[in-house]
Amino acid sequence: MSARAAVTTTPYGEVDAAALDGLQSRYDTTRVLDAVDTLDELRTGLDGPEGLRDDLLRLHGRRACTRQRRELRGNNPGRVDCRANRGRA
Repeated sequence: MSARAAVTTTPYGEVDAAALDGLQSRYDTTRVLDAVDTLDELRTGLDGPEGLRDDLLRLHGRRACTRQRRELRGNNPGRVDCRANRGRA
């Protein structure tokens, strides 16, 4: 007959007590918290009022306007005003 491993009950179910003790003594959660902090900084930069998302949309709008100007110049040598697109990009 083999000896049965000691089991402990956690909020997630029953687990091997020795394995849990070993994991808890070696696992450093500060790295996980550092990753959370990094993600928060990235999210703030992406979602902020002047974040990366808005920067990319402005860049897209500028490129679209430049392309539109080039296409319209063939028919109209005057200036093409892209200010109407500024609110969208």
